[in-house]
Amino acid sequence: MAKNQHPEWLTPILPQKSQADRVRLRRFSALSALLHTVVLFICLIWTGDRLMQQPARVITVDLGHVEPSRPRLAPAPTPLPKPAPVPLLPRPAVKRPAPAVLPATARPQASLPAQPSATVTPTANATQTVPSAVAPQGVPSVMPARPATGAAPAKSGPAVAAPLPAPTVSGATGGTGRTANSADIRARYLQRCRGLIERYKEYPVMARKGMIEGTVVIRGSLGRDGSLRQCGVTRTSGSHLLDNAALRAVKTVERFPPVPPELLGNELIFELPITFKLSDG
Repeated sequence: MAKNQHPEWLTPILPQKSQADRVRLRRFSALSALLHTVVLFICLIWTGDRLMQQPARVITVDLGHVEPSRPRLAPAPTPLPKPAPVPLLPRPAVKRPAPAVLPATARPQASLPAQPSATVTPTANATQTVPSAVAPQGVPSVMPARPATGAAPAKSGPAVAAPLPAPTVSGATGGTGRTANSADIRARYLQRCRGLIERYKEYPVMARKGMIEGTVVIRGSLGRDGSLRQCGVTRTSGSHLLDNAALRAVKTVERFPPVPPELLGNELIFELPITFKLSDG
């Protein structure tokens, strides 16, 4: 029991140390509370500034992306200055019947001076029957030439050569008929070629979505065997999608039917319109 008791000189010192510790604890607790409040105040100010700045940045980014996307669609419909190849449309095929008539009328004039003087009168009759024979047919012009040969059989045998100019007149009238027939044959042949192109024609998907319609005029040349030698766009539709689709359809055919023998020349130059309509399906 003597060991557990404190000496008498220690009793006044122990209570003094415990009070000093209490004072220190109070001071440390007050300082820690003050530091915590300062730290919390700084954190609130820092986070409050960030919350005030974030919504303004989001608004500026959205407005910047919306405006420049619309004006890029405007320069698309500007293929108007392309009708320059229009002067490539000469059709000299119509002038071919004119030179064919001239040598037909010149041949009887060259054969007239070779005949004797006794046979001049039947040639005059033959020239009178020429305008009347040109209108209906070339066959009736041969009939009035026969009595002229029978009128002078006693004088000389060469009088039989008088009716020779008559077939030249029928040949002249037949030339105009050939030109008319060749035009019909050409139209029917090009119609067949156009039917083949329509089989391979495909409406572009982007043009259908954009509701784009138009007509493309294709100019090209074909060999006698129907092979495609060259082709190009003579008149554009205003859309490169439709122009390329028309050229693709013509090139896909590659070989067309052989050119009819009535159409002369080493190659056949054609111009065909290809129409794209949304209603065609």
